[in-house]
Amino acid sequence: MLAQHLWQDGKAFAEGWNFGPKDDDCQPVQWVLDKMVHFWGDGAHYEIDKSEQPHEANFLKLDCSKAAMRLKWHPKWRLEQTLEQIVHWHRAWLEGADMQVKMFARNRKIHSLKTNNKKTL
Repeated sequence: MLAQHLWQDGKAFAEGWNFGPKDDDCQPVQWVLDKMVHFWGDGAHYEIDKSEQPHEANFLKLDCSKAAMRLKWHPKWRLEQTLEQIVHWHRAWLEGADMQVKMFARNRKIHSLKTNNKKTL
């Protein structure tokens, strides 16, 4: 969607954009980390550095209102499903998968589900 606008009218859309979850699907940072560790599996973990550090927010939220207004964009997946797909993509890339083939296959699956009027991806 953004790529199409950049192609058609680059200067008007060549700026920073935020894409993220709906307001009712926002979660604290620790929840996001826990989900990503869970989806990664294989003993993945993280450690919180308890030494003195600059302040970090426990809750971060992207303002996606510009994307909603100017691009008519809204997230299609819940945050949990999005995180799962991010982890699957990165694992495939790290394992040397042909990402172009993987993304074309994913897009065909999404198109097929839309064609069949199914709501889950």
